[in-house]
Amino acid sequence: MVGRFGRTGKTPSSLYHNLKDYGYKRLFKADEVHNIYGHTWTKLLYNNYAKEYPQKRLFSLNRSGFSGSQRYGIFPWSGDVSRTWGGLNAQLPVMLGMSMSGVPYIHADAGGFAGGEGDNELYVRWLQFAAFTPIFRPHGTALDSIDKTAFSFPSEPALIEQPYRNIVKEAIQLRYKLLPYNYTLAYKQTATGEPLVAPLYYHFPQDTVALNIRMNLCGAKISW
Repeated sequence: MVGRFGRTGKTPSSLYHNLKDYGYKRLFKADEVHNIYGHTWTKLLYNNYAKEYPQKRLFSLNRSGFSGSQRYGIFPWSGDVSRTWGGLNAQLPVMLGMSMSGVPYIHADAGGFAGGEGDNELYVRWLQFAAFTPIFRPHGTALDSIDKTAFSFPSEPALIEQPYRNIVKEAIQLRYKLLPYNYTLAYKQTATGEPLVAPLYYHFPQDTVALNIRMNLCGAKISW
């Protein structure tokens, strides 16, 4: 079962929520509560799925949450990211930041979600990057079946033209070879909270060069 809850960010800012049942007397704007809404939904899904299917593990793919949402077994992605080089460039700092904030299975729509002009090299590079991320999940659009004038780019590597298809195939095969290693990382994350992906300064906390590499990724610099 896939529990997908990712549309709370689309709530109009002018919408108000009545939380009087929770003891609050005033109304709340959507911008104040939409992440809490996603968090509460994830909690509800997790608890009730465990009650109804105690022998099964839930795969809950979500995009909205709050502090502590990770306790409900979420697999969040970074949103419907642009299928551009800028979209790819943003994924590493986002992933590292969320990972260090205690959200282990953060990932992206590998290859990008929408937009762009069908850049095969971008698709290859994105999937090569994704092979080393917590979740490997290519995603795209196929709007041409609905609108013949809409641009679409397949998410499935098997539909990409050569020679790019073979290059992506190598990345996917490497991902499968890493399964024992990734299972070990997943165990460590569960047992000790160790992040699945981490910046260099996590492993080398006394290395100021490693720290600045992380800060430069985020567009900031630290002077020592």
